[in-house]
Amino acid sequence: MKTRSLVLPGVAALTLGACATWCLPHGSVDIDKYYIEIHPGTCIKSEDQRQLDQILSEYKTKLYKITKRDAEATFASTKGRLNDIYVGEAFLAEVKEAISDGVAYSSRQIGARGPHPDHAPRPDHAPRPDHAPRPDHLSREDFRKATELVQRVTPILKKYSRD
Repeated sequence: MKTRSLVLPGVAALTLGACATWCLPHGSVDIDKYYIEIHPGTCIKSEDQRQLDQILSEYKTKLYKITKRDAEATFASTKGRLNDIYVGEAFLAEVKEAISDGVAYSSRQIGARGPHPDHAPRPDHAPRPDHAPRPDHLSREDFRKATELVQRVTPILKKYSRD
């Protein structure tokens, strides 16, 4: 009888702990000077999401991409159109796996990896007259604005970071 009374509270505590940390195994935010990765499973509070949406609305949509899925992983919405060439391969693979696993609240990236405004231009990336500019490619000014965007949203997303 004593073992049963000890086991049941342990099971209850384990269940409550699992509920409290439901989004934590997958969710977190990695913050870099130039970009922020919002990992799949990150549950962003509604007030923080409103503040984030307000700031994002002030920038070009090609500077970010956020995909959110509901708790049943049946409805998804995407804001922004950051080209995947500005996202790390490992992070893209993580997002793809989360989508196939049906993880709720899957999210992506704000800002961009790649050449940044404080780096010297590379001669092999010089403009060529036979190449038409692509609207989803980021200019030096776009990288500057992306870095500014990252600085503005960092205080909101820092609390979701594991740092």
